[in-house]
Amino acid sequence: MTRTVRDLKSAFSSLILAAANMGLTVNQGKTKYMVSNRNLNEIRTPNILIGLYQFERVETSTYLGSTVHECNDCPTEINGRILSANRCYFGLLPLKSQALSRKTKITLYKVLLRPALTYGSETRVMTKQSESVLRVLERKILRRILGPLLDHGQWRRRKNEELYQLYKDYDVVKFVKLGRLRWAGHVLRMDDVNHPNSCCSPDQMVQEGGEDRGRDGVTTWRRTQHD
Repeated sequence: MTRTVRDLKSAFSSLILAAANMGLTVNQGKTKYMVSNRNLNEIRTPNILIGLYQFERVETSTYLGSTVHECNDCPTEINGRILSANRCYFGLLPLKSQALSRKTKITLYKVLLRPALTYGSETRVMTKQSESVLRVLERKILRRILGPLLDHGQWRRRKNEELYQLYKDYDVVKFVKLGRLRWAGHVLRMDDVNHPNSCCSPDQMVQEGGEDRGRDGVTTWRRTQHD
């Protein structure tokens, strides 16, 4: 990870030398590179040439299970999380079984489904639309778990308030915000010499990154401070 092409070429040259000393080689076909830039009007270069290697440029990359977009597009990652949670949801037949209690089904949701839905959310800035999408999926799962309500002789869907009264826990958005606070506390407890602590310092972010013109300047750090 570098800021300039020159630094990228220098880092790759060092990697080649270190790999050669250990008898390893770089697979050109499986190695890609991505440029993180919000400027959609930038002229895209299809590939980059470093020495004898030529690498393809990609728009998205998967790192530690999270999808990173070249425009830092969080909805892309959130849609991927929703897709993963839906796969888990339709793969969990016990949620549809009447042999299990509601308490057991809720435990299955918290242990298996919610982690798939919120993975990597500690470092993600969510919009109101993203929060709404997460809540919609959670309520769909809770309605499956809690079932309909018999009201004046007729069955009907439970309202949102009725769902969370029986759920007796934070909704998924509140759970994500608590995760951000937990992550921020972990970073702040690090020594000042540690890289994550120095990168997350507000003064350091303003000094190095600044803010784009016309943007509201909402970052993960500012959102965490608001939480």
